[in-house]
Amino acid sequence: MKVKVSILIPLYNAEAYIAEAVESALQQTYQNIEIIIVDDGSTDNSLSIARDYESDKVKVFSQLNKGASAARNKAFKLSSGELIQYLDADDILDTHKVEEQVKAFRDVQEQEAIINGRWGKYKESISTVKWEHQPIDRSYDIPLNWLLDSWNGGGMAQTGVWLVPRRLIAEAGPWREDLTLNDDGEFFTRVLIKAQKIVFVNKAKVFYRTDNYESLSKGKSYKAIKSQLHSLIYIGENLQEKLYVQQLREVMYQKMYNFLYLFGGAYPKLDKLALQYLESYSSHKKEPVLVSFKFRILVRLVGWNWVLSIRSSLNRLLR
Repeated sequence: MKVKVSILIPLYNAEAYIAEAVESALQQTYQNIEIIIVDDGSTDNSLSIARDYESDKVKVFSQLNKGASAARNKAFKLSSGELIQYLDADDILDTHKVEEQVKAFRDVQEQEAIINGRWGKYKESISTVKWEHQPIDRSYDIPLNWLLDSWNGGGMAQTGVWLVPRRLIAEAGPWREDLTLNDDGEFFTRVLIKAQKIVFVNKAKVFYRTDNYESLSKGKSYKAIKSQLHSLIYIGENLQEKLYVQQLREVMYQKMYNFLYLFGGAYPKLDKLALQYLESYSSHKKEPVLVSFKFRILVRLVGWNWVLSIRSSLNRLLR
């Protein structure tokens, strides 16, 4: 009997895109699928458009606005597939995406394997797609090594590239609903920790839309920066039992350092918390090479507190 795949779509104010997303799910060459759409309190015509697709295969639900993570969690609870495909409402699956990954899953015969694929950025039309070619686009017998390679500049994964066994998600736990930014990074860190293998499928493709400005990171608001910081804190906690690995401690130090480089000085309360965690990883200091050399020298000379204080003063002047 064919394994069932659930395609889960969180929906919020995506009336211009949701039809394309649903069509891409319905046009999958692998047909033993269900599509679960959860509208997160949209104020446009998104829910109405989604309901036009309701059928035996497409189920549409709605909730008060709680965020994309809450919508994904509800969709998962309402789904019944053995394999889970997450799809954002403004992205598109290649027609063969699910079929190629189900084949790979069958080949390895492991419930603990997570199946990866390729993703490319596009604007307006998928004919303009630019495919990402990344060092991490390969199979891994040790998923922790994928995380290390990714965090050390080897590339990243877009939410839709993964096909995940249901039991791994059940073991990893739900999406954190208090996060609005980097919620996918935190969630898939937990999933990868539970997995025993990553299988990469080159033919499995996702089209990632970049012209939907409504869905892009919401600038440098307190809520967004707080979510970014807390996602890093949670990731550190998720990896707590594995932080004896020196490389992991180095990477966590670098990630917190990079957070302060990008967002430090905007909100002193968040600066203080970030510095506490940076210090907790300081036994394995390794400054991120992507941070300006001049900035790193300045921090070494005068310290973080002085640098962040100056930044904070400049931010107040510019407001």
